[in-house]
Amino acid sequence: MSDLTEPQRQSPLAIVFFGIKLVRRIGIVQVAIGLLFLWNTLLAGSLALVALLVAAVLAVFGIMSWWRFTFQVVDGEMIVRSGVLRADRLTVPIERIQSVSIEQQLLHRALGLVTVSVDTAGSDAAEFEIAAITRTVAEALERETVTEGSTLNVDDPHAAAVADQPPDAVEVVVAHDWRRLVRWAITTWPISGLVLLAPFFAFADEIGEYLFGKPLDEFVDTPLSLWWVPVIVVSVSLGIVGLNVIRVLLTDWSLTLSAGPRRVQRTSGLLSRTSRSSSVERIQMVSSRQNLLQRRAGLRSITLSTIGEGDIVLNGCDATEHDDVRRRVHVATETPGDHDRRVHPFTAWPPVRNSLCAVAVLVAIGWFVLDPWALLAIVVLVPYWLVARQRVANTRWSVSDELATRHHLVSAALDQAPLFKANAVVVTQSIFERRHGLAQVRIDTAAGSVSVGMIPLPEARAVRDVALREAETDPRPFM
Repeated sequence: MSDLTEPQRQSPLAIVFFGIKLVRRIGIVQVAIGLLFLWNTLLAGSLALVALLVAAVLAVFGIMSWWRFTFQVVDGEMIVRSGVLRADRLTVPIERIQSVSIEQQLLHRALGLVTVSVDTAGSDAAEFEIAAITRTVAEALERETVTEGSTLNVDDPHAAAVADQPPDAVEVVVAHDWRRLVRWAITTWPISGLVLLAPFFAFADEIGEYLFGKPLDEFVDTPLSLWWVPVIVVSVSLGIVGLNVIRVLLTDWSLTLSAGPRRVQRTSGLLSRTSRSSSVERIQMVSSRQNLLQRRAGLRSITLSTIGEGDIVLNGCDATEHDDVRRRVHVATETPGDHDRRVHPFTAWPPVRNSLCAVAVLVAIGWFVLDPWALLAIVVLVPYWLVARQRVANTRWSVSDELATRHHLVSAALDQAPLFKANAVVVTQSIFERRHGLAQVRIDTAAGSVSVGMIPLPEARAVRDVALREAETDPRPFM
């Protein structure tokens, strides 16, 4: 067991990772060009001496950076000391740490080390990063800052069922095998898989020579037979889907969510293993998203929102896992069918009105510049209006101990914000809404907001009053 009350240093191999990070900042191509220049120039001898001197200075600087960087946990605070030419001291209260991310890339796995990123409530990015420490120290730091830094409130009715469990008790709530991940990848918009094609663009001509007997650009310029068109379309589509499957398997391999009485932890990755932890109290909202194919497959993406960049995203979950996750993070367990309140049909008007203004300007320009037939552009507003009306008709919301909204048309979205985590409750009325006695209500949490509109003004004020009462009287901490 690591004693974090004593100053801890990174592994001496962190110096290697400092060098790799420096090379990445300079640019691998620029470094390679510099080395080739030193190798080929007539002044290689003297320049090589200069390069060795610069490398020696950088090595000394890296060693001093490693030696001067220490961290410890004392009296409920995490203290980080660093700096070579000047002494820097960063003090972070444990209760302000939102999440701890442990990442083990391929080189780290070979050396038995991990990288730790600490995310706090004070910035959007990670507060600081520890480049190379052992997993034992990383897990001890995670326990000190996430598990021990949170408190289990006995007045929380959702926590009563787990109040008698030890803090280290862990239950696997979500566990995806490769079959689930393949299903998720197939139902996901596959364009992100194209990033894996980048290395092949440099070999386009060679690929064309191998497949078609001529460079690819010459093949494109030749007339294509009709039977080639569907073959190319199907081949490209299957290739993109296949690349997306590979991407999902690499990033989400063996995806699991472990939950205890006080924290949740997400772990995934094939070549690089990433683990992200957050205490239950620091989760501000729960959201889920589904596109059309995912709705047919019964899969969804769940996001547990915390302050900063510490969101925990779970892809490929089914309805049962969705309910289990919401239960473990102490969010009300209402099902989407329980959201039975509607918004006013006038809600479809504002987006259509804005589009109408833009189309009117384009039609006026087209009338004078092109042709009176430009008036036909107004026709596009008809399907836009029908889609907006249908989306509003499919919108549901509810308020109990949370404000929840559900939208579905082609895709589906469910957002939930516990009322006791509200930082602000806003009721607004536009001129149009005032004329019809309507209003919009929005609950702002530390990690996002959930809004409902348009609803009758008395109803909006009632939601505001309920939310404010819960935020003021609920003994649970909002973060």
